[in-house]
Parts: sequence; C-alpha cells; structure tokens
Amino acid sequence: MREAIMNNYLGSEIKLIDIRVQTSSLYSEGFDWKCNDIMGGGILNLIGSHVVDTVTFLTGAKALRVHGLVRTFTKTTDNINGIRQISAPDFCTFQMELERGILVTATMSSHSANTSFSHEVIISGTNGYLLVRGCDLFGVRGKIQEELYIDSEDIQSEIPNSILPRNFIIGLYKMIAALRRSILPVTEKAGWIKEPVRLAAGFEDGLYVRAVLSAIQLSSQTRQWVKVNIMTEQPDTNALLSAAVRKTAISIT
Repeated sequence: MREAIMNNYLGSEIKLIDIRVQTSSLYSEGFDWKCNDIMGGGILNLIGSHVVDTVTFLTGAKALRVHGLVRTFTKTTDNINGIRQISAPDFCTFQMELERGILVTATMSSHSANTSFSHEVIISGTNGYLLVRGCDLFGVRGKIQEELYIDSEDIQSEIPNSILPRNFIIGLYKMIAALRRSILPVTEKAGWIKEPVRLAAGFEDGLYVRAVLSAIQLSSQTRQWVKVNIMTEQPDTNALLSAAVRKTAISIT
C-alpha cells in the first residue's frame, strides 16, 4: 500500500483514511497488566498504537489534533471479578486531523466474545482508493477494481498452532528475519547493518505515538478536540516537591 501511494496510485492528494479492527478479548484468563489501562492494557494501547504508527508510515503525515471516545464495556469475567475489575478499554473510536488536511477515522473493538480477528484499511484519494482486507491489497480507480497484492506466503506451516492472526504472524516473521539480516556474523567485525531495518520504528516514533494516545484519552475525558503535544523536555518527576522548593526559595529571597 505504501508503494502504491508513493507511485501516485491515489492521485495528488490523500483525502480520507478509514480503519476498522475487530478482535476477540485481549485479556488473559487471570487478572494481569492487560486488564489495566495505566499499565498499558486495553485496545487503545495494544491495537491503537499500531494504527497510529501505520497511518504515519503510510502517509508521512503526523496528527495535529484528535477526537476520541474510549469505553470499557467488559469490567468483569468469570475469572476476573470480586475486588478486581477491568479498567482497560475494549472499545475505542477516534478521529485524527493530519498534516496536509488528511482525515483519519478508526474504530477498534474487542468486547464481543468469540470474534475472529478482522481488519480493513481504506485510503481514499483524488483518483481512487486502496483497500487492505486481511493480508490482501485491492485498488479501485474509476469503475475498475484490481488485485494489487494477494497473500500467498506459506508462513503458517513454519509457525504451527499459533493463536495470532495471520497478518500478525507475517509481520512478526518478517521483523525477525530483518533483524537476523542486520546482525553481522560472529566471525566478522562486531556491529550491524542498518539497511534491513531502516524502516523500523525508532524512539521518536514511539514518543509521537504515545503523545497521540494520551491526546485521545484526554479527548474522551473532556469530550472535545485535543491538540497533540509531543514532549520535548524531561517531565518533572516530583511536581509538588519542586513547587514547594520554588516557593521556599522565593520566600527566602
């Protein structure tokens, strides 16, 4: 899809990106970190982070402001109940306004039981649109729909009995393969080769994704559009103590 966009398959401008992800429960049988949103659990953190990163990877544009709604519909299960309740969200929908006027809508859900994993990514442009469904890519220009890429890799046989969706397996397999190619053999000089992993996400990408997710959470609380602010300075780990020290210094002066 990224190659098709770079080759101007969609035309001069990208107008709209629509992403829908549905999966079964993300919780384990017992209570753990995935049940708590502050510890990194929930569909916004576990799935939404990849959605935000994918959009930036495809378009090269970052979010300016967001509007989101985050909900936890399943707070207890047969194995998680009593004094412990699930706080991690299992439903999230948000909009993002990107640079160059691109609009993104995304809906993710994991509260339906016994639901198989499915996702769709649709990118509309001035001359047509691209659609990813599962691991296949389709393109439409005018009234003509064509198959741009149909998945035929035999990855499942190499990773049998996996509970992960096929596209996750392919992505994990290719990531490990790229890491393997980037590491020099022990017989050669120590170091690594950057080319196989040059498209991998870095620290700045993770910082940006975290800023977008925080803005979505704040938007859900305030029920309004929130500007995405990327942290540029180390946060104050003890704001109350620092305020007291500043106040004392002013008094002494």
